[in-house]
Amino acid sequence: MPSKAPVQTLDATDLILTFKREDASKTEATLTAEWDVDLAGTWTSVAITRAPDGTDTLANGVTVTVATNGASPDDITVKIPRANAVGNKLFGRIKATKP
Repeated sequence: MPSKAPVQTLDATDLILTFKREDASKTEATLTAEWDVDLAGTWTSVAITRAPDGTDTLANGVTVTVATNGASPDDITVKIPRANAVGNKLFGRIKATKP
């Protein structure tokens, strides 16, 4: 079974988190993208609310892109601008909670 964990990559401008979202989870879980600069402070969060295809630009320049795949899991891409880093450090994660 493939991992459900997000894959993290870097490009020249963003920390990129990609993951799959099962269709059933859209109504069962609340997803947020979070980032921090030192792992010891308070994580900054933005809600991932987009369900159909498209891109949302959220607080602090974060973008969330959704590609729906019919009955297959959606592809989610979260881009956190490297400009949010402090001292060249930026950590990201996806948080899922069940309301």
